[in-house]
Amino acid sequence: MDSLDEDAWSRECEFERDNGNLTRAELDLFSASQTDVLDLINAPAAWKTSRGHGVTIAIIDGGVSRKCAELPKHKHSPIDICNGFEGRHWDPVDGHGSMCAAIAAGTSLYGGRYDGVAPDAQVLAARCDLTMDSIIKTYESLLRMKSEGKIRGPLVISNSFSLKSYIPMDPASGTDPLIRFVQLAINALDIPVIFSAGNHHRRCGHDPRSHEPSTIWGVNSIDDVITVGAVASNGGNQDADLPHSHSSRGPGQLHVVHPKPDCVAPTFGEVVYGAGYKRKSWWGTSGAAPQAAGLVALLLAKNPKLLPAEAANLIRETATPLNFHPFCVGRGMINCAEAVARL
Repeated sequence: MDSLDEDAWSRECEFERDNGNLTRAELDLFSASQTDVLDLINAPAAWKTSRGHGVTIAIIDGGVSRKCAELPKHKHSPIDICNGFEGRHWDPVDGHGSMCAAIAAGTSLYGGRYDGVAPDAQVLAARCDLTMDSIIKTYESLLRMKSEGKIRGPLVISNSFSLKSYIPMDPASGTDPLIRFVQLAINALDIPVIFSAGNHHRRCGHDPRSHEPSTIWGVNSIDDVITVGAVASNGGNQDADLPHSHSSRGPGQLHVVHPKPDCVAPTFGEVVYGAGYKRKSWWGTSGAAPQAAGLVALLLAKNPKLLPAEAANLIRETATPLNFHPFCVGRGMINCAEAVARL
């Protein structure tokens, strides 16, 4: 089943640095928090209309901590994905999955410091080990449980991982089996799927100031998914003094109609991590994807019949324009209040 290298995928929150080694620009971001990020994308203003109630956000990652204060037990989906990690989806290998879950759907009402974008949404922890076999089994189980009615109400799938390098593939030939499952989720079951753009621009040795070449590959680059890059507080990701210049560039290997990234989200400052918190000058594009997933949850809570393509168009059309190349920032920074209002 696995036609890609087992080590082909990477999670997208890296480049942690010691406080003493931060640049002045990084230090400014380091001192901010998850609340500042949510303010930038106008999430609190959207909560007057929608908070994500009735929507489930599946976090495909290394597991989510059951001890995370922002994710109290009543927010845990009871679904136990059948992929080899049954009974262990809430026992994470590290804090990465909890970070993504809390950004998407955390709440501060039960002792946590921060709200997520959709604070009333439920979280479905889908632990996997990022091998193709594990990812495919996770999708198989998710789609089967959704089609059988075991997952009730709207479902959003958030993926904070990407291909590490270019691998020749043709979606029609099935070279990457994940593409088929993702398209099935979106087009047959009406499940919006969000992917991080990746952190591969500077990692591959490219000029941080450049919008070329494309470093968004595979399933993360197909038209049907919402692909999200990361930016600093100024909306940019081309400053060599900031790690955001690692954010992968478009237009994407397999796009036809919608160049990637579709949009961007800010990532910086203190963030939920595992059962605690970490201060980071950025959260990688890992921290950007769950912001868009939370926004989709806000939209689906307001209109459960909204189709994935309609949600994606709303996000692109209402994004705050940024004065940077679209292959770096897509259509702009997600704007929760504007998207919900437009709906």
